[in-house]
Amino acid sequence: MDFKRIFFNQLSVDYNLSVEDILSAENKYTVNKKLNGRSAYEWDDTSLLKICVVNNKFIMCSYCEELLERLKNTFDNVNPGFLGSFYHLEILNGILKDYNEKICDIHHYYLPKLRVDIPTKLKVKILDEKELLNFKGDDRFKNALEFSKKRPDMLGVGLYKDNELTALAAASRDSDTMWQIGINVLPDFKHTGAGTAAVNILKEEIIKKGILPFYGTVESHIASSKIALKCGFEPVFWRLYTEKIRSHE
Repeated sequence: MDFKRIFFNQLSVDYNLSVEDILSAENKYTVNKKLNGRSAYEWDDTSLLKICVVNNKFIMCSYCEELLERLKNTFDNVNPGFLGSFYHLEILNGILKDYNEKICDIHHYYLPKLRVDIPTKLKVKILDEKELLNFKGDDRFKNALEFSKKRPDMLGVGLYKDNELTALAAASRDSDTMWQIGINVLPDFKHTGAGTAAVNILKEEIIKKGILPFYGTVESHIASSKIALKCGFEPVFWRLYTEKIRSHE
C-alpha cells in the first residue's frame, strides 16, 4: 500500500488543490469547497480557516478570499516549520479576531512507516462497529471513541487481563480512505505497554482492509507521541482549524 499516495490524494480533496500543488515548494492559499470524498469533519462547514503544514510548506484554506490575501501578505515568507510557534499563532489569532474567529484546535499527525512486532501476553479482542456501541456513555474511552454521526467508529482492539479490559484502541472513518486511531489505557495499566500493543494491532488490522490508518495528538502529549513512534508511525503533517468567538468571550 502506498501510504503517501493515499494521503496526498485525500489532502488534495480536503484542501481543494492538486497533488502536484502539495508536492511543490510553494505555500498554497485555497478556497474551501465541499468536494466529493472530503473528510467528514464537523468543523469543515463552519470554520473560517483550516491550515495544514506538510511537505515543508503550509496550505491555508478558507471560505473568505479576503482573509486568504491577508494571510498570504503576513505569512508567505515565514518558515512553515515555525508556523505553530506561539509568536505566529498569536499574530494569526489577532487577524482572526477581525472576523470574529479564533484558533480552536491544533494537532500533529502520524502515518505508518514501518511494520513492527509488539508482542503481548494480554488477550486480544477485535471489536466491530456494533460491538463498539456497547461502550457508548463510558467516559473512560473518550479518546478512543467519539460516536460521531459523521465519522463513525468502525473497528477496535481491546486488550484484556483476566477478562478485565486494560486498553481500548478504536478507529473512526474520517474518510473513505483514511481512518483515525484513538487510544485509552485504564489507569491501573498505564506504562505496561498495553496501549502500544492495542494501537499496533489495530493499525495492522486497518491496513489489511486496504484503508490508511493515521494517528494524531497534541504537541504536549509526549506519552501519546511515544506510542505512535513505537508502533512504526512517523510524523507527517500538522493541522489547525478555527471557530467562532462566542459572545461572552
